Amino acid sequence: MKKVSKTLAIVLCLVMILSLTAMASWYTYGKDNTHNHVVTSAPTSSAPPITEVALLNAGGGWDGMDTEPIMKTVGTGTSAETYAFVLYDGHAAGATLGRIKCSDGSLVNSNVSSATGFQLSTPVLVEPTTANGLTQDAIFVASAASTEKLAVLTDSSWAFSSTAGTPTSTSLPTTGNNLVTLTQTGVSMDTSHTYRLYLGIWVGTSSSITGSVTVTTKINGVTATVLNNETSQTGTSVILSGTPMEDEENPGNYYYYYNVNLLNLNNYSLTSSNSVSFEVNITSGNSGGTFEIRKPSMLSNKGSIKKFTDLYGDRPVADGSFQPKVNGVDLEINQQINTPITTDGTYLYFGTWGGANTAGSYYQVKISDGVTRVFTPSNYGFYWAGAYTDGTRVYFGSDNGMLYWRSVAYFNTMGGSLNLATATGGASDVGNIRSTVMQDSNKLYFTSQGGYLWCCSFSSNKLVIDWKTALVSSSNTKVACTSTPTKVGNRIYVGCYGGTGKSGVKCIDISGNTPQQAYVVQNNNWPVQCSIVVMGDGTGTDYVYFVTNANTPYGMAYCYSWDGSNGSQVWTSATATPTWDTSVHALDRTFALGGIAIENGIAVYGNDHNYVYIVK
Repeated sequence: MKKVSKTLAIVLCLVMILSLTAMASWYTYGKDNTHNHVVTSAPTSSAPPITEVALLNAGGGWDGMDTEPIMKTVGTGTSAETYAFVLYDGHAAGATLGRIKCSDGSLVNSNVSSATGFQLSTPVLVEPTTANGLTQDAIFVASAASTEKLAVLTDSSWAFSSTAGTPTSTSLPTTGNNLVTLTQTGVSMDTSHTYRLYLGIWVGTSSSITGSVTVTTKINGVTATVLNNETSQTGTSVILSGTPMEDEENPGNYYYYYNVNLLNLNNYSLTSSNSVSFEVNITSGNSGGTFEIRKPSMLSNKGSIKKFTDLYGDRPVADGSFQPKVNGVDLEINQQINTPITTDGTYLYFGTWGGANTAGSYYQVKISDGVTRVFTPSNYGFYWAGAYTDGTRVYFGSDNGMLYWRSVAYFNTMGGSLNLATATGGASDVGNIRSTVMQDSNKLYFTSQGGYLWCCSFSSNKLVIDWKTALVSSSNTKVACTSTPTKVGNRIYVGCYGGTGKSGVKCIDISGNTPQQAYVVQNNNWPVQCSIVVMGDGTGTDYVYFVTNANTPYGMAYCYSWDGSNGSQVWTSATATPTWDTSVHALDRTFALGGIAIENGIAVYGNDHNYVYIVK
């Protein structure tokens, strides 16, 4: 094959990337390959019509839809139709890709995998080019395919004992101290996988628990080190205390849950047959109710990538012609795929996560033939941290405050990193990078959970920090942030969450020498973990769109205007008049994590209860 010059190759690559962006609608996380959530048309009336779409097994759960929708308008004029594609946990139906016609809310579903659980990776829609060899639009979906390894409590393979009487198959005495041990033997485990441990503890009808429940896991008799998914803290025992959570499917009933990742598998002398024990220690003070343990489980974290075609026909269909391969061998992913899938039109990029202090991997998969290159750092993984590529290099962050770059041409062998904790201009409390990298004018923008907005660039063959700013509440305390920044002009918008005075949406003005920040809206009960969609140019009035990851009644969608000094609510689905029969179902108000996508002036978002909303 005839070689082209380096300059020409770069020009051709940029043309390809720009043409991909121009042709696409909302085809990837953040709309296009820059990941900047900016749109030119969106709902701005004070009471826009809202249509509810019930996905499979709608009405309850904690792990429904947790990703951004993907959208595309097909056709022109009166024949145009805008479609939204959503990845969600269909509960008993497994991981599911839903396609929704935004004109009438009609839904068709395609199965992704039989596994249930949180699906945290936003899919990507790729249009045909010579480079990727596609003949029609295709959607690539990452499934977090956790497979249950241990039986539920009522299975005879569980052995359990109690220090305060003999429990039945599910109920435990609650008077006085009570240590209940559940053990299962003959469990197959290996160090090529990461594992998640789960235990639900229902505490009856009282929301006021004066004691506590401590859960400890042992592997082959050795106390296990785990990562607590709720607090992001590592340790050997997890104390469940304070006000328990209300069961949304059974109001008036309350529970705690133990949801952790198992760490350091090499510490437990694994064999072909292992034992796993849960020690549940109930302290005194918890009288007057009945504790109930449900579904103690051990799940093997896995992931898979599936290609869907025939997107606008009867229903999207899985295309078995696509199979990622490493050295000609089918790729097996043994961790959770928790980042968005991003693309430059030729390759797919995504990362995996297996818990704190566990090395994740980032993958480059060629769309045309499935050839896969893998980059694995020495420790830590990748969670929500999607990649941006400029055609020559790929950039992404990790869970220990590292910003990486890799060569597109030599992804697995050539690259570098920037340690934001120790680099010039860095911060020792950087925290995890759980935002995707956004690009604007050759600058790389992202946030970190430690409470920082970062601007970096690639100079002299290395990454450097141009500037950072600490994100703070009205009381000047740091706020946590997982939003990918959205930039219009000199305004950058991010969501934030945390304790009193910390949650809401912030605007950072970078027009002067020092970034200035203010709350567009601040509400203690509105944790905003998604990225912010913006319509505007950053000079007059911008419209910002977001969802809140909170329980009743605040888990909703909102539109606010911001003129640079003042924020004002334009509309909210929290007070919207539903367009369906309210005697059957009112507008569902629960956790909304994934964020809003907007295409052709239509906004779409989903929530944990498997409802999707179309706002026009």
